[in-house]
Amino acid sequence: MGTATMRPLAILWALFILACGPDSSIPSTAPLGTQHDITLAVTMTDTVMRGLNSPRGLAFGPDGALYVAEAGTAVASGPCIPVVEAGMNVTKCPSGTGSISRWRRGVQSRVINGLPSFYVQQSGFATGPNDISFNGLGNAFVPIGWGANPGLRGNIGALGEFAGTLIKLAPAGDWRVVADVAGFESLNNP
Repeated sequence: MGTATMRPLAILWALFILACGPDSSIPSTAPLGTQHDITLAVTMTDTVMRGLNSPRGLAFGPDGALYVAEAGTAVASGPCIPVVEAGMNVTKCPSGTGSISRWRRGVQSRVINGLPSFYVQQSGFATGPNDISFNGLGNAFVPIGWGANPGLRGNIGALGEFAGTLIKLAPAGDWRVVADVAGFESLNNP
């Protein structure tokens, strides 16, 4: 039985323990209608979005739609470089396949493509758009991940300047960097 199957069973078991208490034995002499009767409501869920490229954070926008940040795919679009990530020597490549998908009124669509993203060549693990947050009507903020030494960003090609930044997305789909988080880190936490 896979983890995805076991998780709902574990939740149901936890609900049963909480409802019955630590001593879950029900005395055989207990009349019906006593505190030992249990009502357990279970709801089934449906998958509403499919085919996402390394989905990360999500948020509801001011339009009521659900937006998902996608870190991208393992498709190289520039020079790959050796880096240390999470204490391991790996090769990191730019891909530029980050995106934002939206689920609105039962329809899924990818509303922004081509955002900066990077991946580890050995595992295919992508970093790029890691989350999304909205400020006011239509403006979204998206952190672009990097996960390696900020000083190496210039060695990975044109997309390197966007690694480890915070970008602001306009409702029309245009975006710009509003904070260089990795640059701040390299100056203040060498």
